[in-house]
Amino acid sequence: MSDMVSSVPETGGGSPGAILRRCREFHGITLEEASETTKIGVSYLKALEDDRIREFANQAYLKGFLRIYATYLGLNSDDVARMYDKLFGVQVEKPDTTKISSTPARPPRRLISLRQL
Repeated sequence: MSDMVSSVPETGGGSPGAILRRCREFHGITLEEASETTKIGVSYLKALEDDRIREFANQAYLKGFLRIYATYLGLNSDDVARMYDKLFGVQVEKPDTTKISSTPARPPRRLISLRQL
């Protein structure tokens, strides 16, 4: 049994995937049930729980599936996404702001509530 403990990585207990797995198990949800409800394949859910980020075609899928799964489990999806960012260096792709645009910048839009419309 001590061999198993020593083979677990240091971040295994607090890794985002381990937290997702513990939360799912705490609620008594199987991977198949989670897959059926979230419409995310079991293999992808398992990859999220095992912290295998290379299983995803690109970061957009990883981020999207992660947020859906975390929300389904009742976790704060932003916090879980930040944990992945910190641990694996996964970044949300941001538009390149170094390009110079020939069109003038638009003034910021004001948000209007639906009641006012």
